[in-house]
Amino acid sequence: MQIDLVEFFTNPISNRQKQYEAVRAVVIDHLAVDIVAQKFGYQVSTVYSLVRNAKAGKLKLFPEVAKGPTKRRTPVPVQQTIIRYRKENISSPDIHNKMTAEGHRVSTKTIERILNEAGFNKLKRRTNKQLGITKKNKLIGERSQ
Repeated sequence: MQIDLVEFFTNPISNRQKQYEAVRAVVIDHLAVDIVAQKFGYQVSTVYSLVRNAKAGKLKLFPEVAKGPTKRRTPVPVQQTIIRYRKENISSPDIHNKMTAEGHRVSTKTIERILNEAGFNKLKRRTNKQLGITKKNKLIGERSQ
């Protein structure tokens, strides 16, 4: 769905946009206050009030948008545990499994971010022999004597 931008700017939908366009028409376009009032459906005194309040900084034409969390929500002890596991050369998926078994809900992606911020690189891919499994995901048994 495309928006007709000319229609969008000439016929504002929200009150904030309508106030902005009215103040802009008076200040930038130098239109007469009575013409602006008629165009946007305001009283002349309301347009004067809008301009006065905008000059005084009392009119918030562009309200600040609340942003999300700025800090990591993972508790510091959990982050320290993740780092301790990596120092033991445990991979991110394995750390995730251990943390889940310990009752911590931390995603693999979060674990990778924490390790990256702590300066750890990704571990090199381990071979099936190092993992102790065959190509068909069967456990490799110990050699018999």
